[in-house]
Amino acid sequence: MRCGQRYFGAAPSLAVPCEFCGSRLNAVHSAHGARRDRTPLPAVRPPLPEAAAGSFEPSDTSYQSIVAFIRDDDRRMRSREHDIGLCWREAATGHTFRAAWVEDTGELFVVQNGPPAEGGGHVEVLVTGCDAQQLDRALPGWREFLWPMGSLDWLRHRVRAAADAPLLRVA
Repeated sequence: MRCGQRYFGAAPSLAVPCEFCGSRLNAVHSAHGARRDRTPLPAVRPPLPEAAAGSFEPSDTSYQSIVAFIRDDDRRMRSREHDIGLCWREAATGHTFRAAWVEDTGELFVVQNGPPAEGGGHVEVLVTGCDAQQLDRALPGWREFLWPMGSLDWLRHRVRAAADAPLLRVA
């Protein structure tokens, strides 16, 4: 009651308090809420991480955050983005990265996970100007290489090898 939490469905035992504030729970009789006299709790998304200055290797193809990356080219905001694995691991540091391909710019990029003080949130562009078929030829069976330590090194190596072929344009 104090924190505004409610339950849906059958009434719980009166002995079961709210897990957040400890007070009595009020029922909600519909998905839209039976009571309209109380302002709903705000839905606040946490801020996107921005890597701390000096926590990653700066270059012409790296950005401090995904926001900085998107703002640098407005096509990135409008384009479809395709995930190319959510957990690539760097052997030297053990850090994990998410990889994605931006359809309109043909960029393959990685975003480091983790705390901003350790580089979390920074973006590194690996490839520019490639299409889906080129990416498929350059990274056959990439799903098999996710998760193990050093998988990001495999991804970077495949991108460089494809650029030498030349299947891709390395950033």
